[in-house]
Formats: sequence, structure tokens, C-alpha cells
Amino acid sequence: GYGLYLSYQQDGERLSTPRWMGRRLVKVLSGYWVIFVAAMVVCMAIDRSPMEFYFSQGRYGGLVKVLLDFFGLSNLFGTSNFCYTWWYMSAAVMFVVLAPLCFAGMKKYGDIAVMLVLVALPRLVGEGFPGTEHFYSFLPAFCIGGMFARHKSFDAFHNLRVGNHPRLSGVLKFAALVVLCGLAYKLSTHTRVNTYWELNYAIYPIPIILFTVEYLAKVPGLKQVLFFLGKHSANIFMIHTFIRSTYGADLVYGQSHFITVMAVLLVIGILTVLGAGVRLVTSLFDNTEQMQEYEDKLEGLVLFDPLPFEGIENIDDLTLREAAVWGCIYNIQETQGNFDNYAHDPVTEQLLLPAVEVDTYLARLLGPSFRLTHR
Repeated sequence: GYGLYLSYQQDGERLSTPRWMGRRLVKVLSGYWVIFVAAMVVCMAIDRSPMEFYFSQGRYGGLVKVLLDFFGLSNLFGTSNFCYTWWYMSAAVMFVVLAPLCFAGMKKYGDIAVMLVLVALPRLVGEGFPGTEHFYSFLPAFCIGGMFARHKSFDAFHNLRVGNHPRLSGVLKFAALVVLCGLAYKLSTHTRVNTYWELNYAIYPIPIILFTVEYLAKVPGLKQVLFFLGKHSANIFMIHTFIRSTYGADLVYGQSHFITVMAVLLVIGILTVLGAGVRLVTSLFDNTEQMQEYEDKLEGLVLFDPLPFEGIENIDDLTLREAAVWGCIYNIQETQGNFDNYAHDPVTEQLLLPAVEVDTYLARLLGPSFRLTHR
């Protein structure tokens, strides 16, 4: 919900809803298609199990099952998935389809109203728990993700302060999150999922997510690992479960292979730690942020391709003024996205920049001792 809300806000204004859905569906399904095709090729080469799975009851019915599984619709139409965890693709498809409706309802009627409807609907119609493989069970969590994106809740939590005491605020937030994470875990083990699934799927994870974003995601090395897992988690999950359920069940669950399983896990663990270590060392010597800072400072000046000069006092005053103005404009675009907070000339509609912002930019570029005569 979080990522889809940001995507819909960014592209929904310039694209029609059907076009946005089409693009998002292709993006969501493209990674799964690679896994699906690879799984079919491997299984056909090993034991031709897809033929028995799909076509055991006829050619045309089998072709329909293949297409439904390929487009992630098997779970919606009640047919079997070749891998039991691929049901998630039906949920992913439904989230994309329902995203505009959910986000529009949240905007028009409010977040609480939409959440109440989602919670009440299955109980009013007497259906109860939709099931662990039904998209509706996770729709409240999806909407909460959209709510966090809409209200910029992660930024708001990061900027939360108790008076003018930033250190005290940090300590209190950390302690509160630790307590809430422990409480959420304890409650989740005593909550009946079949009755209050929204708590387990949507509410209890919130403090853990906040703790991860606020603290764990800022740890060098771990930040890169979490980013990688967040970006590829669905593909990793579907590949892993395919291997485990199709050809690895005896190996994983068989006691006779205990030493082999431990050896494989040990090798994977060592490689993972080594990889994380290499990324950590690389990040320590990475000067990308510093180079980006230099680029931001010099962008306005280099834009005008000035002639070579030996000292700052030899630069043409007009060049510096233009560089400072354009540097301010680029900075405003990057930080605010628009110029709504700035005045414009009532006749020419040209942007009017405060002199103090131009001086601030020059101070960053040339040092606080430099002064420019404004005109």
C-alpha cells in the first residue's frame, strides 16, 4: 500500500486510471513471469511434472489453468497454483486493481471510515475470516500502508519531539518502541487469527516497522541488506518456496539429512556475512554523498561554463549572481518540488527570490566571508 500510494500520487495525475493499472500490473507480474517460466523449464527437464499438474484432466482445461497461473489469477478463480505460495500474485493483482478505489475513499471519506468498512463488511455478511490466502485478509494492512504514505507518518515520527529536548525525545521514542514491539509480539501469540486477523496482519506489525525504519534501516551495512530484501523479497520468497516444496521437502524436513542441511545453512550464513562485510567496507569508503554535495554546490556555477580563473575574487560579479540564483532555484526544486511558497512579479510573473537565500547559497559555495552586491 505504501509504494502503490506513492506511485499513484506521482503518475495518477498524468495517466488515466486504466493506464496506471496496466503499467503497475506489468511491473508487478514481470518478475513473477521470469520465475514462472524458469520453474516450468526446470521441472519439464527434470520430470515433466507441469504436464501432469496442469493437463491431467484435459488439454483445454489444462491450458486455462496454465494461463490463470501465469497471470497470477489462479487463486481468484479457484484453480490450483503449481507452487502453493504463488497465491500471493492474485493478492498483488487485486491490490493494484483496488488501489485507486481505496485511496479515493480514504481521501473523500477519511481513513477511519474506510478501515471501519473493511473490518465490518465480512462480519456483517457472515463470512468471517476470509483465510490466510485471500487478498481481503490483507486489505486493511494494504490501506494502512497507504495511510502512512499519505500522511508521511515515518517523517512525522522521526521529527517527533518532546519540547526542545531532542536527546530526551530520542530516548523516549526508542524505549516506547521497544516496549510496543514486545507488547505486539506478546499479543500476537494470544490473538485468535480467525477472529481478529486485522490485529495480527495490520496493527501489531506497526511498531516493528517503525523501529526498523527509525533505527535498523540507518545502520551501515544493514541498511543495504534491508533495502535489497525489501526490493526483491517477493521474488526470493517465491523462488525459495518453489524449491522447498517441489524438490527440497525431503531434504529440508528429513532427519536423515540433518548434517547436510546444517552444512548448507552454514555455508549460506558464511557467504551472507562475508557479503555484508564487503558491502559495509565499501560503504565506509564510498564518497558518493560527498561528491553529490560538491555537485549540488557547483551546479549553478558550472551551468554557465565560466572562463578559467585563479581566485574567487577574479570571477565576474554577474556570473556569480546568476550562479547563485540558479543554484537556489535547483535547490528549491529538489527540496520543495515547486515555487508555491515564493512571490512572483505581478506583471512579468517572474520568480522573486529573497536576497537572504541567494546569500546563503553563496556562503555554502564560497564561504561565509564572501559578500555579493545585490541589484
